[in-house]
Amino acid sequence: MRLITWLDQSTSTLKTAGVSSARLDSELIASSVLKQSRTWLHGNPEYVLTVSEHNLLDVLQERRASQEPIAYIIGSKEFYGREFVVSPDVLVPRPESEDFIEIIKTLEVSDIKFIDLGTGSGCLAITTALEQPTWSGTATDISPKALNVAKQNAKNLKAKNLVFKVQDLLDDDAENYDLVIANLPYVPNNLLNKPDLAHEPEIALFAEHDGLALYEELFQQIFARQHRPSHILTESLKVQHKVLEKLAKGAGYQLRETRGLIQHFVPAS
Repeated sequence: MRLITWLDQSTSTLKTAGVSSARLDSELIASSVLKQSRTWLHGNPEYVLTVSEHNLLDVLQERRASQEPIAYIIGSKEFYGREFVVSPDVLVPRPESEDFIEIIKTLEVSDIKFIDLGTGSGCLAITTALEQPTWSGTATDISPKALNVAKQNAKNLKAKNLVFKVQDLLDDDAENYDLVIANLPYVPNNLLNKPDLAHEPEIALFAEHDGLALYEELFQQIFARQHRPSHILTESLKVQHKVLEKLAKGAGYQLRETRGLIQHFVPAS
């Protein structure tokens, strides 16, 4: 079969399955299997697939048609212009989370100690370390498997000044952090059966108390600390923002800025 024929058939199959990015995903699958760029695909539509290539392409197409995230199928996802390894042990990095980095880049401080809670693939901690090379950071996750993915990404991207720890929020962490980055699970438990989330790790997505249980715990921990961070960045649904503001206020913080899903809290004046 010619490459262009497979791409057209795959695009049609994925569209029928309800995949909105059917053509793009078909091209990403083909790029992964053929180990060629999408530009190469466009320039070589008459390439004749081998039997093994054709079979593998069909297997991966079936996985995408079942709504498995394309990032898991090809094993990577771009975040802030860099390619991150991903696996079913971590959430797929979302474009909306790039607003964390946009806010971080406005903090004109040469020396900050930061912690990224629930680091997953490490995309936030690693990008922060690369964009702010004079800072030092700690990336934590409750999942050792997730931390292994983050460590691999740090190695691949040559990120420096990062420590990785298995840790639940700020439990037993005596370090004094200037910045807390918290993209914690915030999807309410009543959405557990949402099909487009079925392939990602539940532990990284869902939380009790309408999705805010872990943020409640985090702000309680911060309030109890002798050294409190100067900046706290959180991600949550927009409908949760007002509640997060109240949680922050109870811990002695006020909202400084909101960008998309991201909120930036600083100590109340």
